[in-house]
Amino acid sequence: MCDGEIIQGRLVNRPVGLFQVERMNQMFQEGATEFIPDQFFYNARRYSGEDLHEVVVRECLPEIGPLRTQEEVKQWQRAPRKYDLCPVTRNIMRRYLDVTPPEKKLVGPPYHYFISFHGPDESLARMVYEHLRQAKAEAVFFSQETMGRSGSWGRQLDDALDAARCLIAVATQPGHLTEEWPEYEWRSYFNEMQSKLKPKGSLIPFVCGFPPEKMPRPLREQPAISVPCDRIEQGLEKLNHLLLILGQQRI
Repeated sequence: MCDGEIIQGRLVNRPVGLFQVERMNQMFQEGATEFIPDQFFYNARRYSGEDLHEVVVRECLPEIGPLRTQEEVKQWQRAPRKYDLCPVTRNIMRRYLDVTPPEKKLVGPPYHYFISFHGPDESLARMVYEHLRQAKAEAVFFSQETMGRSGSWGRQLDDALDAARCLIAVATQPGHLTEEWPEYEWRSYFNEMQSKLKPKGSLIPFVCGFPPEKMPRPLREQPAISVPCDRIEQGLEKLNHLLLILGQQRI
C-alpha cells in the first residue's frame, strides 16, 4: 500500500495508518502531539500501531535516505514529536470537529440484552426483540429500534455491549455470523467473558436453517438455540427456558 507521494521523480512508499475515529477525535481535542495509529500498512503488510517506530527506522528511513540530505534525516531523528499531525491535517481535523453534531446517546436505559445480527436476518432478530419486549423483559438493545440516528455508531454499540448481561447472536446462515459487525459484537463479548470482564455474562446463538456445528468455534462452545426456520415460535420458547437456566431471565 502506497500513499502515492513522488519525490525527485520517484514514487515513495509510506506507512498508511488507520485510527479508531473516536479515540483520535478525543486525542485531538485533548491537545495530543503524538498520534500512533491502531494499525498501519507498509509494503502491503499490516502491523500493529505499537510497531510503527520500529518499521519506520528499519524500513522507511533506508528507503527514503537517498532522497533526503543527511541533515534532514538527523533533524527528524532529533525531533521530540516525530508522529505529530502536520498543520494542514490539524486544520482539517479542527474544521471537521467544529461542524460535527454532538453525539447522540443511546435511547433508553442500560441494556440487559443485546441482539446481534447481520442485515438479511433483521426479520428474525426483530422477532426475538419483540418476543422479549412483549414478555416485559428488561431493556433490549436492537439496533434498528434503539440506536440513535446520529453521532458515533461505533461508540453506541460499544456502550450497549458494555452494559449487556446477555448477547443473543441471531443468524439464518453460518456466514452471517462472520460478517464484520456481527462478528465484532459477539467476539468482543466472548473475549470479555473469557477474560472475566463479564463474569455473569451469557452468549446465546439463536440460529435457524443450519446446524450449530457450522458456527464459528467460540459460538459452538455456547448453549445455543437451533430450530428450523418454520418453527421460530418453538425457538423462542426454548430461549425463555435457556435464559431461566442461565440466570438471565428477567421477565
